[in-house]
Amino acid sequence: MTTEQRQHLEKVISEGYFHSSSLRMREGLLLYRQHFKDFALFALIVPFVGSVFTLLGLGWIGTLLLTLVISPVLNAGFYLAAHSVMEREAWDFKRFWGAIPKAAPLVLNNLISILITGIVVLPIYFLFQRIGFMDWYQEVVNNPVNPPEPPAMSSSDSTVFFLNLVPLIYLQVGFSWAYPLILFWGANPFQALELSRRLVTKRWGAQFMLLLTFFSMFMLASILLSPLAIAAPGVANVVSFGLFLILPWVYCSLYLGFRGALMPPVEE
Repeated sequence: MTTEQRQHLEKVISEGYFHSSSLRMREGLLLYRQHFKDFALFALIVPFVGSVFTLLGLGWIGTLLLTLVISPVLNAGFYLAAHSVMEREAWDFKRFWGAIPKAAPLVLNNLISILITGIVVLPIYFLFQRIGFMDWYQEVVNNPVNPPEPPAMSSSDSTVFFLNLVPLIYLQVGFSWAYPLILFWGANPFQALELSRRLVTKRWGAQFMLLLTFFSMFMLASILLSPLAIAAPGVANVVSFGLFLILPWVYCSLYLGFRGALMPPVEE
């Protein structure tokens, strides 16, 4: 990151910027639709790789590889593709793979974010362990047809749980522009997280609503798939791939919000 970039970023953080969740969602959908087939195809790569790992019997090793290495690099590709469209560059599917040269900082950034998140949720883990929630969950996994009743939480336990969600949600929303800071502004993995947090905090509510809306879409679609999962698990697994088609919309919207905050508008 150059001195000029850092000065500009600090100025934006100081003065603020315009950000609207509904506007970015509309713009993100329009951007996604311009190259829907390519965006959709790329969105299915991560679940496809995950399925291959499952068939190969890689277990937790495959999960770690997918979560820590493959996903951050591929997901960063959505930003590059969106940037290519906005800059009116000649379209090429290879744009999605442009994050590979920056794989190391992206992977490290993702790992740091996961570690921070893990530290933040430690009180919740110990709370669940103490009230027997972890044992209950294991029983549900072993007997999903007739699961036992979940353990009850006292009022103090509920207070601890919800209070611990506050920093967790704040940081998850705050870190949401870390990848574009690495890709477009040359920030290192540590800088990207902190600068993203400071930048997003200026318009945290709008960013939260943007991410909450997409999260709600995923949850609603998952709930609607539940009856199908019971009736025809194989079909449900195939159909569930469609959930990943929401991801390009998410990243296009996040990119446009980032662009609106820090990058100059495209000339007409």
